[in-house]
Amino acid sequence: MMKTLVCPTLLVTALVSQAAMTPAVAHESRTLPASKKSIVLTVGFSSEPAFEDTFNGVDVILKADDGECPASASASATSDEAAGDTRHANHPHITAPIDTAAGDTVSLKVSAIYMNTAMKPTGAGGSVLPAAAGFRASRELTIEYPLKAKYNTPGTYQSFFRPTNPGPGTGANSGAYAFRVWGTVRVVAKSSTSCGGSPISMQARTATINSVFVCGPNGTMSADGSYNCIKSIQPFPGNAAEGYKPSMKF
Repeated sequence: MMKTLVCPTLLVTALVSQAAMTPAVAHESRTLPASKKSIVLTVGFSSEPAFEDTFNGVDVILKADDGECPASASASATSDEAAGDTRHANHPHITAPIDTAAGDTVSLKVSAIYMNTAMKPTGAGGSVLPAAAGFRASRELTIEYPLKAKYNTPGTYQSFFRPTNPGPGTGANSGAYAFRVWGTVRVVAKSSTSCGGSPISMQARTATINSVFVCGPNGTMSADGSYNCIKSIQPFPGNAAEGYKPSMKF
């Protein structure tokens, strides 16, 4: 019987590639005010776990939110947490994706920030990064790669980049990533089917956004653990002897 030999290097490479492209499951959501009702902004790494010096990106997920579903419709609503919905068990919300293909306007910019340690942002909507976090560097990702709608996923927008520093971001000077999202969103009137049953009309609205999302359990503002940003950037597998050296610029 012939045996198949697997090269350890190829196996590790395959596993790393597969892990890096796994759909993100640890995003943070915030409900922000709009001219009518509110919107939900959800942010996190596009691929998780994230590895330093490996292709990745930022997800920006947007939904209009009109609060909890009518009691008669709540029982038939379904959960959509993987897409960044704010609905929780027994408390479904009237929501609809903010979709540029359906006439909505998304004029947002995103910066990646690298700091000494993860700390919760302060201010309205989480707009202020505490100075004690130890700012190291910032880079506006959307200059090089403007937010683009994710294929076949209404309400999800992405900008891609390659994180080049390790984490984990839980201790002093250990390194931590954050994303700042700012700009405006304009939403046309639409119908929501998130509650089940007959569609529910939603008013047009606009929202001005300025929010910082700090990656890691020490940085999230969300009380819902399922919406934490990624807990740590993973050091790149390998060592200097194999020709890899971490970047200390960003």
